[in-house]
Amino acid sequence: MVNSINKKETDMKKILFVMMTALLFFSACGEEDLYEKYGPEILFYEYEAEGVKTTEFNSITLGADKTEFTLFARVSAPFKLKEIKVFREESLIKTINDFSAEKKPTEYFLKQAIENIAVGTTQIRVEATDLDGKLTIRTFRIIK
Repeated sequence: MVNSINKKETDMKKILFVMMTALLFFSACGEEDLYEKYGPEILFYEYEAEGVKTTEFNSITLGADKTEFTLFARVSAPFKLKEIKVFREESLIKTINDFSAEKKPTEYFLKQAIENIAVGTTQIRVEATDLDGKLTIRTFRIIK
């Protein structure tokens, strides 16, 4: 009888050891974190009175009489946004780093007026950084 109880205890210890080893092994594998996989996304879009016309474009040709243009972009990140910078050529024209007023701290709708556009190509660069430090850069070209 005592021998039978000792055998059952030994069997239970073996089962417990196997289960703990399996648990330790599978917990060490871990799951891939979605936030670490993707960085910010910048989508330029064309907006008209009726609403969004084109959701993905990267350049526009202006008429000779136009000297200003309003750039619209949706900037988002799976992890919260930290900072958005807007450059005209190499000059910084705007920095956004306060997203507390936004309904979603992972999404920002950028509206930037570009003035005094001369003949040639004007490049507008948008840089977005999330709280994890991932950086995404997109360039929009205004051709005149």
